[in-house]
Amino acid sequence: MKIKRTPIRIALLVFLTLFLHACSSSNTSQSEMLPASSQTSTAIPSNTPQPIPTDTPGPTLSPTPEITWRNLGLVNSYIHSLVIDPLNPLILYAGGNDVILKSLDGGESWAKARIFSAVSPDHVSELVIDPLTPSTIYAAVYNQGLIKSTDDGETWQNINRGLIDFKFLALVIDPLSPNILYTGTANGVFKTTDGGENWQQVINGLPKEAIYSMTIDPQNPSTIYAGLGTGSGLYKSTDDGASWVPKNYGLFVLAGDMKVKAPTWVFAIAIDPQNPDIMYAGGHGVFKSIDGGESWFAINNEFDFTLNGPMPSIDNLSIDPVHPEIIYAEVGGSVIYRSLNGGENWSDFSEGLFLYWREGPISPIIFDPTNPEILYVGTRGNGVFTTRLTKLPTTTPTAKPEDCTNGWTQLNVNTYAVVSGDENDLPNRVRTEADLDSEIIYQLYPAEIVKLIQGPFCTDNLVFWKVENQNIPGGSGWTAEGDLNDYWLAPYSSP
Repeated sequence: MKIKRTPIRIALLVFLTLFLHACSSSNTSQSEMLPASSQTSTAIPSNTPQPIPTDTPGPTLSPTPEITWRNLGLVNSYIHSLVIDPLNPLILYAGGNDVILKSLDGGESWAKARIFSAVSPDHVSELVIDPLTPSTIYAAVYNQGLIKSTDDGETWQNINRGLIDFKFLALVIDPLSPNILYTGTANGVFKTTDGGENWQQVINGLPKEAIYSMTIDPQNPSTIYAGLGTGSGLYKSTDDGASWVPKNYGLFVLAGDMKVKAPTWVFAIAIDPQNPDIMYAGGHGVFKSIDGGESWFAINNEFDFTLNGPMPSIDNLSIDPVHPEIIYAEVGGSVIYRSLNGGENWSDFSEGLFLYWREGPISPIIFDPTNPEILYVGTRGNGVFTTRLTKLPTTTPTAKPEDCTNGWTQLNVNTYAVVSGDENDLPNRVRTEADLDSEIIYQLYPAEIVKLIQGPFCTDNLVFWKVENQNIPGGSGWTAEGDLNDYWLAPYSSP
């Protein structure tokens, strides 16, 4: 049915979208967190709250033979923002509902670094870390303003002098002069030049509307981009925020059933770190510019938007810092799409990203600064996930253990192994073949004992062994020893 474009209808649509984006992630309280692995983790310092007791995770979806995500705990938690220490990639900070969390071991365990006592549910919209002094961290708390820590998250102070709006949606830091930051609010852009001590509004040329996203040109930090809601599109400043001009040529969508061109709402902006003329904008679709935002064209023809209704949104965009032709786009908290060729083609990159229900990514993907093949993402209710893009070499079942990398020498054929972990850990699947596409015939749980009768077989980022156990249908099947940094089977003395 064709729907006429009336002022009332457009106003209702604007109100509904603003309401949903402001509130959808804030209606679930922060739950207790859990370490994701049974391995020994880096100790939390004595002056930091102790790790949170574990919770019981739900079942996972079976992975595909490509790359799969692994859950790092915080199950039942909404993680809106993630940052990683640029000098020590084992240190991560996660912004959730009413809490900031810290990990010292690459996300394997977490402790609360800051808890917010909110009259109503709140969430940490953005976290940024000083690229030159990583002990300094900034957080935008949606309903409460901006806070800052200068001691690795141990203590925090409010930095709201000069701010007149406390609905915070975006926060970015100048990569070369990190005392300069910009924050996007429900009422425009504010800027500080002294590390948050003082703020001033910089909206010359900007509509007085909500700023949903911001980014800074990494090679020329005087250039800043702001993504607006209510169909106002994208604005650009080339003078440190002193003035702004719209950059919406081609940045249009056919919104739902209205079939009328209108500027997209821009919820995400990403700039190629090697060529800042190449940009991507996410709203009701993904758009690309090759001339610094002067013109745009849509690149989301292969997306399946049916999961999110007639007006889905691209909430986050991320670019591989080493291979910028690799782009990740998150659709409405449900799917991650990946392109390997600058947006010409896309494929679903979400396998393994869900535990309880299909509520997936809400934070941007972040990359390990020392190894960008390691990715992290925060989700809507399922905590934090990680994945590694490097695959183990594909060999034959007669491959030597050293061919499987990372010290796969602890197990041998015709010996016994025990499934590691505690009773709350996820089960180990047994399959008909050493192939993640093959049928799952059994689930091994921690403390179960198996005999290794064939292998190792290195494929699909995993190391497979054929195991024997009286509970396995047919008596035997293939199971994975682990991924690149987890051992799921451990040696066991034969009974």
